[in-house]
Amino acid sequence: MATRNFRAVIIGSLFGASAYGFLKYTTIANDNNQVRRLRSALDPNDPSLQVRLENQKKFKVYLATRPIGGGIGTSGSWGIRFTPGTFLAETANDSWYIKIWAETGVVGLYLHIAMLVFFIGYGYKVIFRIRDPVLRTYIMAIHAGYVGIAGAAYGNPILGQFPLSIMLYTTWAFFVLAPYFDEKIQQQKLVT
Repeated sequence: MATRNFRAVIIGSLFGASAYGFLKYTTIANDNNQVRRLRSALDPNDPSLQVRLENQKKFKVYLATRPIGGGIGTSGSWGIRFTPGTFLAETANDSWYIKIWAETGVVGLYLHIAMLVFFIGYGYKVIFRIRDPVLRTYIMAIHAGYVGIAGAAYGNPILGQFPLSIMLYTTWAFFVLAPYFDEKIQQQKLVT
């Protein structure tokens, strides 16, 4: 969408819909482990998904009286290491956003999501204002990676993992610095 190339968006959407239809409504290549694993993500009765949903219900009950969560480092592997035997340490969170919710509560979760969404919007704003086509391409690539990683964090706790955590903050810095770089490039073009 950032390139405003709607033909590519339509073709990509058709390809995505075809892949979804292939995985959801056929049994072709079901003997392949990877294909079977992808199909399990689309099955609402998948046992793994049911366990995740049950854990989310447990978190909802536990965090109902804790609007700022259980504290940083109290869930997941850090919870097992620093607060063993507690509810948050013993219950798998399975998602970056569930981890943030467990550790910082609903207040921290909303702030975290607001920051991520702000930089998605800010990145789009920067992309459309940059005049240099090469710099715009770089920022679009960084932005696409950022949006993809933020989306993938819904299913896996990847935003806090090395090196993605560093890439997240570096991406934000590039969004902020890109207009400055663009201005320098435009000044160099005027001089030469």
